[in-house]
Amino acid sequence: RILAWYGVDEMSDQHNYVNLATAAYRHFRQLDPHRPVISAVNNWDPSLVRRIMRALDVLMPDNYPLWTVVPPIPMTTVSDGADTAAKYARGRSGLWTVPQAFGMDSSAGIPSLDEIRCQAYLAITHGAKGLMWYTYGADGLKIKESPRGCWFLPDYRELWNGFTTLNAEIAALSSPILEGKSVTGVTCTEGLHVRALTYGGRQYTIVVNGTRSEIAGRIAGETLDGT
Repeated sequence: RILAWYGVDEMSDQHNYVNLATAAYRHFRQLDPHRPVISAVNNWDPSLVRRIMRALDVLMPDNYPLWTVVPPIPMTTVSDGADTAAKYARGRSGLWTVPQAFGMDSSAGIPSLDEIRCQAYLAITHGAKGLMWYTYGADGLKIKESPRGCWFLPDYRELWNGFTTLNAEIAALSSPILEGKSVTGVTCTEGLHVRALTYGGRQYTIVVNGTRSEIAGRIAGETLDGT
């Protein structure tokens, strides 16, 4: 089943990419007006993004927090990317994110289930309506620690199986996330990220720790108050 058409990855001003992507976008829309055109974006130069917006229907920031460990990249690079993209997407395109579902090498290690979950909920609490996980194929990154000598997600059974649980969890929240009304005035302890939604007469509150340390926190608002 075809979900969407993919434009030019991580567009830049090099090699006439934006013009090629815009022409491809028009072609996609003529051939199939019912499916969106999506593209990952990691260059937020305002003049460039304004032109990129003509070449897609869904904007997808791909900010990877597990690219290196020295220096460490904050997990909140995911939510920062979503916030930046939202400024451009509002009223003009959809917003998905591209979380990191691949390991690098021994310098960065293999993503943990906690890091996978953190990325997902950081994106969701900052307005993402879709997650397009990215993982290199078997001919991609060379990792000597891997059984194949390169990254292949199904080789890491705990991580692979963890996606089944995470996907089911998010699917159960899909209606509030996609169709719910945001609740304003909700606050939380620094380091936590919160999104409150109402849907079907119920309130849903999603909270995620955006740090790599435990936090004893509190959320508060007009209709909720707890730890």
